[in-house]
Amino acid sequence: MSVGSLTTQQTYVYSTPNIERGPRSRSVLDGYAHDQSLLFDGDDVWLVYGGGSIDLRRLRRHDDGTLGWDGPATRLVEDANVDQTSGLHAEGAHAYKIGDYYYVFMIEWPSGGVRQEVLWRSPSLTPQSAGGAWEGRVVLSQGVTVGGRPGTGVAQGGVVQTYDGQWYAMLFQDEGPLGRSPQLVGVTWDDDRWPDFHSQSASARGGARTAGDGAAVVASDDVDNLRERAGYWNTTNADFLTESAENAWNGSNLGPQWQ
Repeated sequence: MSVGSLTTQQTYVYSTPNIERGPRSRSVLDGYAHDQSLLFDGDDVWLVYGGGSIDLRRLRRHDDGTLGWDGPATRLVEDANVDQTSGLHAEGAHAYKIGDYYYVFMIEWPSGGVRQEVLWRSPSLTPQSAGGAWEGRVVLSQGVTVGGRPGTGVAQGGVVQTYDGQWYAMLFQDEGPLGRSPQLVGVTWDDDRWPDFHSQSASARGGARTAGDGAAVVASDDVDNLRERAGYWNTTNADFLTESAENAWNGSNLGPQWQ
């Protein structure tokens, strides 16, 4: 997995030979790669990233198992926005090699519109500036109505194929104070190998809008606590710390919504 930090202006990659047992190593890459995605293509490992554009940079493996940059970045797509003149530029890259194409899924937010899932694809990693055949299109532009309120648009995520051969996209919709609700969207592929997002096939119908026990995700924040004042750690001497009542069950009835 990889993550970029605006605070440190560095990018971090965490890897392991065994995802269940580890051990895990951390690779520190100089420079912040915005909303990056790892792309695995045979023995090659790349980072794909960018805001308003799509950049590509190869990684190489050191003898100690960590990763480092292998050469400079290459700009694959100069303007990653699709049919958009103003608003949030395309970002949030999720890159894959599927069949004969490289796919980069992104999000954009046109002024006055809803968030959209956009997709760029090409049969090679050749940049546009060098003749690369990159094509971009909007693949989903739809919000999910919640409580009678029109949604702000389902977007920003990637695709996954399940063991039975079915494809899905894991996206989100911003619900304001509730946060970003996960949205599972069914995906099929047309004869030209473009994905078709079926936004009513999964959680867009409401299936993801419940907590683990079936309770509604939206709930009151009026928590039922005992009336006595909460306890606390009552000494500054670590050798004499005593556990207060606040660290045990004190009558709170927090539902699964607050996980």
